Amino acid sequence: MSHEFVQRAVWQGGREGTGEVKPFGSSVPLSIPTQLKGPGAGTNPEELLLSSLGACYVMTMGLIAVRSQPAVRRIEVEVHGSVDFVTQPRRGLHFTEIRYLPHLWLASDQPRPSDEALQKLCEQAEEACFITQTVKPGVGRIVLDPPAIHAD
Repeated sequence: MSHEFVQRAVWQGGREGTGEVKPFGSSVPLSIPTQLKGPGAGTNPEELLLSSLGACYVMTMGLIAVRSQPAVRRIEVEVHGSVDFVTQPRRGLHFTEIRYLPHLWLASDQPRPSDEALQKLCEQAEEACFITQTVKPGVGRIVLDPPAIHAD
């Protein structure tokens, strides 16, 4: 069974130009980031890709945690991306590293899972996130840091 998703994007101008993406009837401004010598007046494809990765990761982990680790009450992830100019395999800008920094909040009224069980949960979410698996072949490396654990 196939699922279709549609996204609309608009751009006007060059490096100093502006645009927008229009998810679900709302509008999100676009611009080239300051790191790439643009005005930085909106989000950009790099941030949107990292947002997609983060959203998929936390949602996937939530689906797994509800069954395997009920003590996990809240999940956050920071997703860091390194973009570099490379010449191989194709000349241009490429993500050379994506790093996940998961944060897990544990319920104080539940037995605390072992560090190994929490690390396994983080690894399962990375392996099951289809957005991560879609972009992984084009990225230099994907790193999953150990989770930071917080009390409820």
